[in-house]
Amino acid sequence: MKAWSRVGIFFRFLFLSLIFWLISYSFSLSFADEKKSVLQILTSDISFEFQRKKEEFPKVIIGTTVALTAAIPLSLVDQYLRNLVLSSYNKTKDVGEVMSFLGEGIFLVPFSFAGYIFGLVSGNEKVRLGFMRAIYNLAFTTFIVQSLKFSGRERPAWAEHQYSFYPLRFENRWRSFPSGHSQASSSVYFTVAKDVCESKLCSAVFYSLPFIVGAGRILVNDHWLSDVAGGIIIGFSFEVF
Repeated sequence: MKAWSRVGIFFRFLFLSLIFWLISYSFSLSFADEKKSVLQILTSDISFEFQRKKEEFPKVIIGTTVALTAAIPLSLVDQYLRNLVLSSYNKTKDVGEVMSFLGEGIFLVPFSFAGYIFGLVSGNEKVRLGFMRAIYNLAFTTFIVQSLKFSGRERPAWAEHQYSFYPLRFENRWRSFPSGHSQASSSVYFTVAKDVCESKLCSAVFYSLPFIVGAGRILVNDHWLSDVAGGIIIGFSFEVF
């Protein structure tokens, strides 16, 4: 097993262990007389963000339109970039897999829920509401992206060129556009950067993560550049538009 693969596996194990500990610790705390108030806070946060999403839904429509529009000119360089990646694929594939991990659901879902639980337990309203918003942004934009994947764009690992489509297919081969990893990471990390971070450094780090993930998806030859750009734009729709 190559070094980067071992690092990725170790990081997954370490992160999931920490998340499991945090969740277990949070729920092992004795809320006693506070159980009702904790449930009320949770219900209130869910209801509040759901109402916001109904009002903000036009933002994701605008974001989707921008993503589709931007993908057209970017597709002109898709083939060139794919060929460039393939020229050093054996050297960059493992690095790309590690970069991509930050956009996987196995990382982002526990990260988002753990952030909310931490905000709830610590009494930090900004963190609590910020991560609840991140959870909703992730859910809504994932629905949009998974629907668009039925456009049937062929992934670069199989395609002869960037304009190969076979609509309404369920096979992974035909679900290239948009990039789900890029969308998921953008929806969570942009929200954390904007609504949770309290320093410019923190914001800069989280704003950069979706682009690292997107680069990773290109390096492993799972997505075209236009797939990644479309995913990132849709992902940050609620925070930018």
